[in-house]
Amino acid sequence: MTLEQLFSALNGAMPGLVFYGSNVYDSRSNAPPPYLVYQETGRRPALFADDEAQYHTSDVQITLVTKTKDPEAERSVEGAMTRNGLCFSLISESVNPDKSVSRVYETKLEDI
Repeated sequence: MTLEQLFSALNGAMPGLVFYGSNVYDSRSNAPPPYLVYQETGRRPALFADDEAQYHTSDVQITLVTKTKDPEAERSVEGAMTRNGLCFSLISESVNPDKSVSRVYETKLEDI
């Protein structure tokens, strides 16, 4: 799966509220919660042949930010990832200074 395909999968769960790298809604303001931010945090070759990488794996973090704990949004995002064949782990959940909740998932993508 590519990052573009990941965007499509996540956008199916939260249309118009998925961003890469940071919450950039427009040039003047940030999107209000709920929204998703995903980011490639690592990329490495996974298989070599003839001194060339045949494919790479990427580590991707996906952060769901909600105003308060939102089990429905969590189910929607987790369901979208599962339906699209992504194996994911919940790596953290925290309450932000503004009392919003960040729930961080991690997955691996293979770029063949």
